[in-house]
Amino acid sequence: MLEAKTTEQKDYIRNILHDCVVNDDGVVIGIETITFDEMQKVVEYLQSATPQKELFEKCWVAYNRKGSKKKALEYWKKLTDKEKSCVMPHVKAYVSSRELQYQKDFERYLRDKTFMTVVYKGNQLLFDPTKKNDAGVTSEVYMPICDGMLSWNEYYKCFMYVGNFDGSIADGYDDNNRPNGATITLNNGRGTITWDANTKTWDKV
Repeated sequence: MLEAKTTEQKDYIRNILHDCVVNDDGVVIGIETITFDEMQKVVEYLQSATPQKELFEKCWVAYNRKGSKKKALEYWKKLTDKEKSCVMPHVKAYVSSRELQYQKDFERYLRDKTFMTVVYKGNQLLFDPTKKNDAGVTSEVYMPICDGMLSWNEYYKCFMYVGNFDGSIADGYDDNNRPNGATITLNNGRGTITWDANTKTWDKV
């Protein structure tokens, strides 16, 4: 069964399959003549178009539907698949970091590729698109609980610890769930420590 979920997809299929009927549910129910090449085009189109359209819809809803959906979709189509995969993780952090009135309209967000920027909320880093794991996928962002000893330094853009470092940090994580590569700068020029999830130790740089 061939199924198209949008009017755009139904029209696309009709253009490929000249003598066919697509009902209101988007199902091809009648075909006079169809070649293998035509069928292949339909299959490839639905395999590629449907997941991307669904991803756009999810991002649009997560963005609280702010702006022009039509214009946003136009900019979305200009993004590479790799760029599209970066949008949803960033949107979740972006919308949680500011009130709706201070969010860009979604079309501007996509046009300016805002999803490639770092997101802060107060003294916490919510999302950093530059943090990649060995597979090239954005890794979990380090979001420690900040108190008097550990805080976000806006000037240096880093977490800074002013206490006496003895090999452990009270940051709200335990040694099993702290993100690999978490980094903290020790105050007074005492260096930087980075968490190694394999050895479960802070390595001093």
